[in-house]
Amino acid sequence: AFLSAAVNFPAQSYSVVPNDTIQLEGTGFEDLETITISQLNISSNTIYFKWQKVSESVPVGWEASICDNLFCNTSLADSGTMAPVVPGESGFLLLHITPFIDYGTAVIRYAVWDVEFPELKDTVTFMLSLDAPSAINDQKFVPGSFVYPNPARSNIVLSNQFETFNYSISDLSGKQLKRGFMSENSSPIAVEELPDGICFISVEKADKVITFKFIVAHDYEK
Repeated sequence: AFLSAAVNFPAQSYSVVPNDTIQLEGTGFEDLETITISQLNISSNTIYFKWQKVSESVPVGWEASICDNLFCNTSLADSGTMAPVVPGESGFLLLHITPFIDYGTAVIRYAVWDVEFPELKDTVTFMLSLDAPSAINDQKFVPGSFVYPNPARSNIVLSNQFETFNYSISDLSGKQLKRGFMSENSSPIAVEELPDGICFISVEKADKVITFKFIVAHDYEK
């Protein structure tokens, strides 16, 4: 004869909202994307959450940081403890990520758990992709943009609201790279002699100076 005992595993005390994996398509080089995965307390007790980084794969030049309901880090911190979460409320991990000047895909994973049940860990995954367009036309207007094409390989054109104007182009450090005068509407401005990277073009018209940002990428494929 033998005795057997039932093993009672604890029920999960929270649910992951909207789910444990979120994948987004980036909207642009300089656009800050925020991605949130929440932990909804479905128990009758206050929950104390801990979290720990499992893995990160982030393209060079991108900037990423992680926040929870207590503190916003300036980087992808290795671990943390959230503020207590009462029944019916949520904790969360929030990813801030900016692609800046390169295409690619970021995949970042964190484990989250209730300190009362450390054996019940959830791994949440944040994914952001910024893909290069399949084609680019040097004279194609990009809706909502004053500088096109962007990125540029050899020339840029300003929106046709500018008929005649003085302009100057500078780099991120403020160093002036080029200066000129445009007397014809929608005429191209050559940038093939400029180095790859983020540039700013300042338009001088009447008593105003308006500055627009664009990217020079000579190897950008059509």
